Amino acid sequence: MQIRAHLSVKEQVYFSTGIYLAPDMWTGEVHHNHPSAILFNKQIEDTLRELKDFEFKLNMKGQELTKASLEVYRNTGVREVSFIEFYETRLKKERSIDPNTFRDQRQTLDKLKEYNPSLRFSEINQEFLDEFTYYLLKSLSKNTVTKHYKNLKKYLNLAIDYKEFSYEQYRDLKFRVKYKSLRRVYLDYEDIQKLLDKEFEFERLEISRLTFLLLCFTGLRSSDILSLKKTDLKFTEHGINIDLHATQKTEDPVFLPMYELFNGIGEVIIKKLLSMSDDDWKFVIPKKLYNQKINNDLKVIQSGAKIGKYLTMHVARHTFCTLLAFESKDPYLVMKYASISKIETAMGYTHLSKELGDSALKQIKWSKKFT
Repeated sequence: MQIRAHLSVKEQVYFSTGIYLAPDMWTGEVHHNHPSAILFNKQIEDTLRELKDFEFKLNMKGQELTKASLEVYRNTGVREVSFIEFYETRLKKERSIDPNTFRDQRQTLDKLKEYNPSLRFSEINQEFLDEFTYYLLKSLSKNTVTKHYKNLKKYLNLAIDYKEFSYEQYRDLKFRVKYKSLRRVYLDYEDIQKLLDKEFEFERLEISRLTFLLLCFTGLRSSDILSLKKTDLKFTEHGINIDLHATQKTEDPVFLPMYELFNGIGEVIIKKLLSMSDDDWKFVIPKKLYNQKINNDLKVIQSGAKIGKYLTMHVARHTFCTLLAFESKDPYLVMKYASISKIETAMGYTHLSKELGDSALKQIKWSKKFT
C-alpha cells in the first residue's frame, strides 16, 4: 500500500506504508476481517496526519508545499515536533525560574498530557481550547484554569519565537475563562497580637511562627524571606535595615528600615531568629524550611493561637500591605516597600484597609448619647 500526495496532474509523490494487502482486504480502509486491521488502520491514519501536519507547518511559515519539499520529507523522515515535546524541552531549560513557578508550569504540562499526550501545534485551535477548558473545569476552579492559561500562553509565545507556531494562529485564540477576583485574607492587629503572645516549645513550630510574623512586618515574598541572608541585614545606630539587592521574583532592590516599620517589632523578631541559629549558618531563618512545610505548621499555629482565619505564607504579605495602607493612606508607599509594580494592586490593599477603619469605628465607646 502506498499513499499518493497529489499536487497536480504531473506532480505526485508516493509514500510507502510498508503494508501489503490482498486487493479484497482494502475497502477505503483495511477490512475488519484482516487480523491486523486495527494496527494497519492506525498506522495509515498516523502517516496521513503527519503529512497534513507537515503541510500545515509549511503554511504557517509562509512556505508552499512542493514536490521537492515532499520528497525531502519522505527521504529524511522529518516530522513535526509536538507541542507537548516543545513545552517539555523548553521547561527543562528554564533553570533560573523560581521553584514554585517551575512547579506551576509543570502542572500545566501534566494537564495537557492528560488531555492529549501527543498534542500537535496544528491541533491548537479554538475547538481544542474550548474542549480543554471544559476538561479542566470538571475538576478545577476558574481561577486555577486561568493560571493554566497563563502558562499555556507563555509556551505558545515561546513557540512563536522559535518559529514553531504562527502569531496569526495565536491571535485568533479566545481564552474564555475570566479570572474571578478573590477576597484577600489578612490579619488585623488583634490577630497579630495573638500570634505574638503564643509561643511554641517545639522548635520548628516556633521558627515557623517567627518566620510568618517576620513576613507580616516586612512584606517580603516567601522565596525572599527563606533565602534572606545575615549579610542582607545592616545594623546601624538607628536599628536594623534589610537591604536586598534583588528580589527573586521581580529582581527589584528592596530597602526596609525595620526600626521605623510597625514601631520596630520586626527588629525584635529578627533578633529572636538570629539567637536560634549557629554562627556559621548564613541565613536569617535558623533552619532550611520550605514554603509547604511552613504552611503545614501554620495550621497548628493557627489553632494554637485561636485565630479564625486560614493562614498561609501569602496571607502574611497581604497583612503587611493592608496594614501599611491603613497606617499610611498612601498606595505609592505600599508599592515601594512591598515591591509592587502596578498601582491597581496597591490600591486593592488601600480598599481592604478601609475594613480595618470600619472595624475600629465599631469598637468606639461613645461618651455622649444624644436623645
